[in-house]
Amino acid sequence: MAGGVRWDYDGIMEAEDGKKFHKFQLQPNAGKVPSTIDRWRKKNGGTHAVMGTMYVPEGQDADAEFFAASFEEAVKKQGL
Repeated sequence: MAGGVRWDYDGIMEAEDGKKFHKFQLQPNAGKVPSTIDRWRKKNGGTHAVMGTMYVPEGQDADAEFFAASFEEAVKKQGL
């Protein structure tokens, strides 16, 4: 995963069908970050702005590959 961003845990969410998911939000870091992330951060509300959201089904292991694939999807949607 690229520097300048983090996955921030936002608790357990319950879908309409009753399934539970761990919610993570991709957010830009504070401080020195790559220029692309810095521009996005300034344009979209700072370090608490959400670049993407990932839901991990309760009981599923979220390994590095899962996070990397979710990261790629999130930045693609943002045009980064």
